Amino acid sequence: MSSSTSQIAAAQAILAKYNVILQQQLQLPVCMKCKCLFKPTTIGRHLQKIENMMVDNQDLKDALFALGANSDFPPLPTAVVPPYASVRIEPAWKCSLCPHITRNQTLRHRQQHLTTKHQGQGVLEEIQCQAFSKEVVFQVQTIANTPSVTVIRPRHTAPSTFDVPAEIAMLDTQPIRFDTNITNVNNRNVTPWLKTTGWHLFIGDHPVKPLLQWTDSPKVGEFNSLSVAVKAYFLHAYSLIDETDLLTKQLLDTPDPQATGTSNTPFHKHDQPTTLTDSYVPYATRLLAMLIRPSVEGFELDLPEDIEEAISQLKEADEQPTMDMIHDALFALWSSDWMITRQDKIVDPTVRFLAFATLLPGGGWKEPSDVTYILARFFYLMHLTFLYEMHRRGNVIKARTELAIWYTEKQNNSSFNSLSALQHRASHISLNTRGMPRLWFEDRTTFQIMHYKSHKLEWKQISELFAHIQAMTVEYFEKEILSVSLTD
Repeated sequence: MSSSTSQIAAAQAILAKYNVILQQQLQLPVCMKCKCLFKPTTIGRHLQKIENMMVDNQDLKDALFALGANSDFPPLPTAVVPPYASVRIEPAWKCSLCPHITRNQTLRHRQQHLTTKHQGQGVLEEIQCQAFSKEVVFQVQTIANTPSVTVIRPRHTAPSTFDVPAEIAMLDTQPIRFDTNITNVNNRNVTPWLKTTGWHLFIGDHPVKPLLQWTDSPKVGEFNSLSVAVKAYFLHAYSLIDETDLLTKQLLDTPDPQATGTSNTPFHKHDQPTTLTDSYVPYATRLLAMLIRPSVEGFELDLPEDIEEAISQLKEADEQPTMDMIHDALFALWSSDWMITRQDKIVDPTVRFLAFATLLPGGGWKEPSDVTYILARFFYLMHLTFLYEMHRRGNVIKARTELAIWYTEKQNNSSFNSLSALQHRASHISLNTRGMPRLWFEDRTTFQIMHYKSHKLEWKQISELFAHIQAMTVEYFEKEILSVSLTD
């Protein structure tokens, strides 16, 4: 083997050691873990900081230059080019009015370009791109040859002829009919909330109305005895709060003791006596009604034997179900380990109820901020159910330890843990997602027309208002005070 051949082999061995290749067209190194392109002088730092590798920078640079690597990126392509082999292809958005391309996934960021650079004109088209660096991005032509186009308009727009309220409404999350095949779902069209829950994958393109009816409140004459029994059960459990020691109530109201320690605020009653029966108990009634009703086709429930038996007793109850029947059903539901096998399969009936009950008639879902309200009610009902079970077992101190895995987080796949995870995610999304503007001007040159929420207000209306007030004031002053006419 010649000296030159041995040097090339040694250089290739060094690149293989760091999982790096030399892109043949560009003669630049590519990290095969992230498929990103680098200069010979910067790839070592990337491997150290991002890929957590121990790297000899000098050896790596010497190996690259021995293989003929270029020292810098080539000029940026001025037209759409075929993609470079081994380099990552990413979605991006290209402005129709200028060469601007952004890979930023945030809708707000993309809207800001149109607003600040083009006074609200133009659109951003979704394309495929590759990058020489974080800032140097260029469009590539994919095999499909038919790039999808997503029209992105700014929140605040310049004077134009289109309907501003309609444009603002267009930016809201629209109901989307998804195929239940996960591979067919474009995640860029999915809200962060649905990415977390996977509910859109579970429900797919099934009609919404039957699912809403399945989880709806019992109608007049339907499950009357069930509603009365559920209310009586929770009122009895509610009364046990006063008969429970302080530490038990503190532990009951501590969802994650390892992270926060024991809560200083004990589990307690509401300020208004009707809050429980009016705002909380109906959700438990709806959950049990869903389990008693016939399943919607395609969403049949596969329940463990103990839960099936408890639900059967409720179905077969000749008269009003007893409190123990209600408790057995709810306690069995909320003290089971619901193992999830796929994101688009919901096995926990409580989570399934939540997915159906938060559907909107148009096919979308309620915002996360509206779901936290329901979650809080389920947590309270669960605490009452576990409190009832503690007193039912006799030794409350011993029972609270035995039952702790079902009313604390991160112990198992219980309903409480699943709902807690949803609560954390919903709160995070609600706090970090910017809402739609409440006030905006349709005409940003003369500022003659303003919108506040759904109300439209024009400057001429204000002028007419003051003119009307002036006329009424003069008329009142003439007739009621002076009893003369000042206009004669």
